[in-house]
Amino acid sequence: MELFFHRAEHDLVFHFHCVSGGTGSRAGIPKSRFARGTWVGLKNFQDLGSSKLFWSSMEHTLVYAVFIVVAWIASSMLVASLIQPLSNRVQSLFRAAFTCPM
Repeated sequence: MELFFHRAEHDLVFHFHCVSGGTGSRAGIPKSRFARGTWVGLKNFQDLGSSKLFWSSMEHTLVYAVFIVVAWIASSMLVASLIQPLSNRVQSLFRAAFTCPM
């Protein structure tokens, strides 16, 4: 596992070095020009409201969240109903197994 993290870290550093051209800049990210920007007010939110991509993303997020929550609740209830008829000692073992960190 450590080898994977070291390798991923090396690739990340290598990528940032190549993007910045080795000039020492912050990973090739240009300096912020916020001070010279123009005030747009709530226009960004208006753009979001009219964006098909935004609403499609919201729809997919909500559908995914609903299905995942329902699946987790159903699986939890199933496990609880399977554990319920067992003895108190076995129930305690299952509780310990589910609540103790690995």
